[in-house]
Amino acid sequence: MSINEEYSLNWGNHTNHIKKAFDTLWSGRHFVDVTLSCEGKKISAHKMLLSACSIYFQDLFQDNPCQHPIVILRDVKFQNLVNILKFIYSGEVSVASDNFEEFLKIAELLQISGLTDEETRTNIREKDLERSETSQNGEKSERIHFICWFLKFDVFLYVFMVTALF
Repeated sequence: MSINEEYSLNWGNHTNHIKKAFDTLWSGRHFVDVTLSCEGKKISAHKMLLSACSIYFQDLFQDNPCQHPIVILRDVKFQNLVNILKFIYSGEVSVASDNFEEFLKIAELLQISGLTDEETRTNIREKDLERSETSQNGEKSERIHFICWFLKFDVFLYVFMVTALF
């Protein structure tokens, strides 16, 4: 009778590797399979990442199995869309204070993980906000910077689950 042994392997640098891979996907736009459009401008993205971070996109892509859909977002400023994507791909973004509420409304509309649940919104407002003043042409403008580790965990978990299926 033979005893089946199991070996437990741990990739200690997995999180950093995945983060770098997401950064490369964001900057290089490799393997894109969806185009998002608003204000007459367009930007490419990855359905898997959008779906992992947004119930809205997950439902949209499940109901529409098109290989490379074009999603037109009405009443969304292009800069807000870019900021949403930066948040999805990196887990952090800087948003001008005068645009912060509108940004959060778009995030809520798109059901972006890490920005829309009540606990996270409370943390953003009370704890995780870093206010910094930046100088631009001699004028001070307040920018809000926040980091959400919940999103990164959700994306890593989704990627792990998808790769485990194959």
